[in-house]
Amino acid sequence: MGKILFTGEGQSVILISILEKMKIEVNGYTYQYDGKKKVKVGDKAILPTPSFLRDIKGPTWKGVVTKLNSNYSGRCQNVIEIKGSRKKKVKNKTEIER
Repeated sequence: MGKILFTGEGQSVILISILEKMKIEVNGYTYQYDGKKKVKVGDKAILPTPSFLRDIKGPTWKGVVTKLNSNYSGRCQNVIEIKGSRKKKVKNKTEIER
């Protein structure tokens, strides 16, 4: 995928690939994601804190991906990072404790 950014007389067309951003839902709110890393429902996401809460909550917050698409057509903030989900490791209890 690319987009023509410049054409000129006697010059080559410059074609630059631009990653399309997908919309995902995190904790029920829509965010844009650049798709650099595969994302799935249940992954943890690092997100920007809304400006009116930054003094209280800090610059970022963590959420969980709840949907891989969204019908929301308005402006969205960008996901900062996808961390992936961590499965809890359960010790295999094969011996009976005495």
